[in-house]
Amino acid sequence: MFGIVWTFQEFQDNIKNAGLNDIVNPIIKTSEKAATAFNEPVELIFIDGAHEYDLVKLDYQLWFPKVIEGGIIAFHDSVGWPGPKKVIEEFILKSGHFKNISRIDSITFAQKVETNFLLHLIQNRCDFIYTSFLEHIAVLIIKLKLPSVIRVLLKSIYDTLKRLTYSK
Repeated sequence: MFGIVWTFQEFQDNIKNAGLNDIVNPIIKTSEKAATAFNEPVELIFIDGAHEYDLVKLDYQLWFPKVIEGGIIAFHDSVGWPGPKKVIEEFILKSGHFKNISRIDSITFAQKVETNFLLHLIQNRCDFIYTSFLEHIAVLIIKLKLPSVIRVLLKSIYDTLKRLTYSK
């Protein structure tokens, strides 16, 4: 859609600067080829790439079985892109295999569990609705041509709610 963007060197620099060379193993393949050849347990999978529903769904279906119990699955561009959003709604929110579902900016993430209790399922929905509400406030603050005093007030409220949400 946007052409080829090569960010691998930047990725390697970030991994090195974070001191993670010993635990991060970059694989330069399509997600499908990498998942097929990868037979190790996964503690964290970050799904980012194509934004079309069928391709995001394929990534999820290929990598979900490899994520360990207690591991994290994260989706980039889960705000504003219908493909990742639909996969999250169908396979994360409606699943009994995730808890602690949350979102920071455009990344939605969840912790894999063997089974879930009804209380966790309800909490997942409420947390997701709340974080979605916060993101909509942020978009409104940016897009609406409000007087600067009102924008500053709304931004302060938004920052406070977001800080309270992610400090739990």
